[in-house]
Amino acid sequence: MLSDNDLLAALDGEADASVLAHLEACPCCAARAALLMRFERRLRGCLTRVLCPPTLTLIDYSLRLLDPSQQTSVAAHLHSCRACADELAQIVAERTPKYRVVQAP
Repeated sequence: MLSDNDLLAALDGEADASVLAHLEACPCCAARAALLMRFERRLRGCLTRVLCPPTLTLIDYSLRLLDPSQQTSVAAHLHSCRACADELAQIVAERTPKYRVVQAP
């Protein structure tokens, strides 16, 4: 039977060939790996944006209302977090007027 560390290494793509071969041959360990994978997915879903700035902070950032150190911190976060960058784009889009200029005849 594989250890939990072996199963986690397999899920992370870091297991050696013997662990992968064992997983293919052992239904018990394959079931444990599947259970760990489902747990990890659920956990990621719960922890999404735990370390991210709140929406109100992103709004303040877009309006340049934060102090310079906060502005810099949020900017750095936006470079590494696709979810926050997408949310910021949505915030900015909602603030942008949705009309077009028509020239008079």
